[in-house]
Amino acid sequence: SEPGIERLDDGQTILAYPIIIRHRPWGVVSIEKMPFGKYNRNTEILLQLVIRLSEPVLERIIEQDEFFETTEVNSHTGMPLYSQFIRKLNNAVQLTFQEKSSLSLILLEIVHPPDPDPDQITTMMTLMNQILPQRTEIFHYKEKKQYALLIDDMEEDGTSMLMLDLLGILSMNMKGWEPIFGYGIYRGNELPDPMLILQKAEQLLEIQKV
Repeated sequence: SEPGIERLDDGQTILAYPIIIRHRPWGVVSIEKMPFGKYNRNTEILLQLVIRLSEPVLERIIEQDEFFETTEVNSHTGMPLYSQFIRKLNNAVQLTFQEKSSLSLILLEIVHPPDPDPDQITTMMTLMNQILPQRTEIFHYKEKKQYALLIDDMEEDGTSMLMLDLLGILSMNMKGWEPIFGYGIYRGNELPDPMLILQKAEQLLEIQKV
């Protein structure tokens, strides 16, 4: 049996299965009551399947909580800094590789105005949050007017449409602003190299400045 499970058994447990996070026991699912007629081998198999499917989701939630506990943020915008973005990108690529899903990276740069004030940045973020998927994470990037957006489980078509929507809402509501975008897509069936998706997004961003 898994280490530590015996200590949790109060003598009433019918079924108990460990939840494994990062190759270590994180918790236990314990079933103490079940109609006798409902119990069979298929019940055990179904419970194990549900637990295995839930483990990657739990791992992502735990990682998110740990990330924000240690995140350094910009005092004006409240967004994580570039160093935190690099850490998150590495973790996100590894997780996407494990789950064989996809990850979208969007780089946003404000070309004009040359020095937007904090209130303008707050307004920009409020507008963007109206159309960004809830799973989007926003970070400061290398330069003051650059931002990085990470979006789980989004392919190239969805990313292209999202950038058009962002361009539209910013152009319509932020008069005189000129945003440009670069993006990269990581697919979980590729080698998990975070720098590849980053380089592609930076190249597309630089092309628009020529």
